[in-house]
Amino acid sequence: MGNMLGSAVTLQIALSIALIAAGCSNGNVVASSGAAATAMGVVSVISSPTSSSAIASFFASTVDAGAGPECSQKTEGGCTLFACPSNTSADAGTPAQATTGKLTVSIGTTELALTPSAMLGGSPFADHMGPFWTAAGVSVSATATGAEVPAFMLHTESPAPITVTQPTFSGQTQPLIIDTSTALAVAWTGGAAGESVNVFLAGPFDAAAFVEMTCAFPAETGEASIPASLLAMMPKGSNGRADVNVSKSASTVAGNWQIKLAAQSDGVSTENTTDGTSSSDRVELQ
Repeated sequence: MGNMLGSAVTLQIALSIALIAAGCSNGNVVASSGAAATAMGVVSVISSPTSSSAIASFFASTVDAGAGPECSQKTEGGCTLFACPSNTSADAGTPAQATTGKLTVSIGTTELALTPSAMLGGSPFADHMGPFWTAAGVSVSATATGAEVPAFMLHTESPAPITVTQPTFSGQTQPLIIDTSTALAVAWTGGAAGESVNVFLAGPFDAAAFVEMTCAFPAETGEASIPASLLAMMPKGSNGRADVNVSKSASTVAGNWQIKLAAQSDGVSTENTTDGTSSSDRVELQ
């Protein structure tokens, strides 16, 4: 589970908590009551060649504005950067996970029950040896019986695989070098319309500040660019993290909750011969 917890799972947790902590409630989404949806839940089903997982986050409210140092968010060019002045205060005031009742995911004929994981901050979690799928079009669904979060059911399919051609992921022995003074080109082959290629970039874990960036680009474009203005805000140093993956998702609104299901596959890097061809790597930010 080492790579999964360090990359794709980290991406899902960071995206969920960062958006909610920054007060992003997607007010353009209308709840069943007619008011804006103010709570958010994400269920990610993550397939990897060696080990796979399903993880969820459900938060009913944003952080207390008076708790901990003020965090900030900046969005540009399909990317959102989330920053806190202290690495130890990034989750200050983050509310507890809301309960869903029994939460299960089904992938083809495989069914898994998610249970809260203390190691992952109470996020409902389940793991699975080997890949959930090896091709596009496999049925993926999530069902909750309801509790603090109303009952829901969502369905999507596994995405078409992608091969990442830029940047070059060489594996854990050789970190990915990123020049933060210029835009970062990302390119890939594969993917399909209606899918998203996602890039996650985390600053050094030993940096004073907590800074993470998430980007989402239409998979069919085959290329994208991460703005230099956002990269310049990343703390410099080694021991950062980068991940590129592809996902296909579905969403619904239940009560005042906006809920999303994402089926996610690791990108493949043919240059990475030391780490299972994964497009996930340690990063040095210069």
